[in-house]
Amino acid sequence: SQGNGGQSTWSSCTCGAGFYRLVAQDFAEDKCQTCPPGLTCHGDARLEPKINGSNWTVGVAIFRLHSCPTGHYVSPKSTEAFVAAQQSCLPCGVGEECTLNSSCVTCTACRPGFYKDTVGAEACKACPEDTYRETAGASQLDDCLRCRDYHPSSSTQGNDGQSTWSSCACGAGFYRLVAQDR
Repeated sequence: SQGNGGQSTWSSCTCGAGFYRLVAQDFAEDKCQTCPPGLTCHGDARLEPKINGSNWTVGVAIFRLHSCPTGHYVSPKSTEAFVAAQQSCLPCGVGEECTLNSSCVTCTACRPGFYKDTVGAEACKACPEDTYRETAGASQLDDCLRCRDYHPSSSTQGNDGQSTWSSCACGAGFYRLVAQDR
């Protein structure tokens, strides 16, 4: 009850720092809950997200994280066991991103032609000019393959973010035969 003596009901009590309490109709559900790492808790029902843009709602007796801002995902993941006290928005890992503005739930692999070499909220970067990447999930610049590995004069003609080797055009005086098995 935070120093207010003589309280006559449990509903007038608050929990200590690091906990929250949602006054529920069912007394069995009305208890102090451990504050998840994605919130700052003050012992009552105030909701203060640590990451701006995270979407929390009040459940029966818990705060529930539904989505995170761009570049983050909801933890624990939907494939993991749900534990209310572990909910938070975490930045996407290397080789992945979430660019859905304020409704990110999971991170997805960088699309072909892009890479991301750090853990963080930023989007994947385009493979530079004269390189390409055919598969998703590149986690470093070296995953972008160089056109000149096919021929010293081949290039992407100033384009970045290329997703196929056929983006590498032959230089003047050269041509390419496309084999059926490529």
